[in-house]
Amino acid sequence: MAKSFTKTLDIDDICIDAGTQVREKIDEEIVQQYADDMDHGDVFPPIQVVFDGVKNYLTDGFHRYHAARKNGYITIEAVGVNGTVREARLASYAANGKHGLRLTHAERRKVVFAMLDDIEYSDWLDTEIARHCGVSKSFVGKLRKELEIPKAKTSAKTPVGDKPIKEEKAKDDLPPEVQPPDNLAEEAMQMLFSENEALTHRLAVAAMDATEEEKAMASTLINDYLEQIRILNIELVSVKGSRDRFQNENSELKKQIASLQRQLKKFQQS
Repeated sequence: MAKSFTKTLDIDDICIDAGTQVREKIDEEIVQQYADDMDHGDVFPPIQVVFDGVKNYLTDGFHRYHAARKNGYITIEAVGVNGTVREARLASYAANGKHGLRLTHAERRKVVFAMLDDIEYSDWLDTEIARHCGVSKSFVGKLRKELEIPKAKTSAKTPVGDKPIKEEKAKDDLPPEVQPPDNLAEEAMQMLFSENEALTHRLAVAAMDATEEEKAMASTLINDYLEQIRILNIELVSVKGSRDRFQNENSELKKQIASLQRQLKKFQQS
């Protein structure tokens, strides 16, 4: 688990539009109530964020955030962890499960559907999803049946070593939709970025207070690391492409099923 931090954040540096808001709408009466309470000196718990190195994604405390803005506050106390926007969304699914303004029935459905619609989280056991979202196991099971997703047989937390090992595909064997975009401008920018990075490392080596042999060794290590990073980036693009393609196909199938169900319902009523 990532180590948490507590700090005062500039309220304008908090991102609220990255898919981490699970509510259908903000309750303006609650915002006004919180704003009044803040004006009267009441101390609220810090909001919760996930920091990816650039942005602070708000995962819990949207009503407190809006109340603070309403009062003209320029900073707000926050508790956070380092992570990705994907991890921020996962954290938001667990927000308000046991405190604050409870989620409505529709909002709980939205949260569980979001996990069942994810290529990774849909493999979690119903009990794991229920525990994370603060709902019952039967609630998750009911929604899983609505989506006609087979019930998971194993926990998503099964050690990697226990999972079947799939044969890795070479980059050139991947389908076209998974290949990195063939964009000349993007390639040119990437080339310039790589050249600039390589020059930066060469200058750093040249400035070292070391013997020529030690500098040569350092340069070799840096080049090895850069090559490893390049290969990992290629693999990451492939993995992301596969994930997005499967999610898109899953989404299209759900739309088709919903359309067929509506047609069947109309036929039954006629």
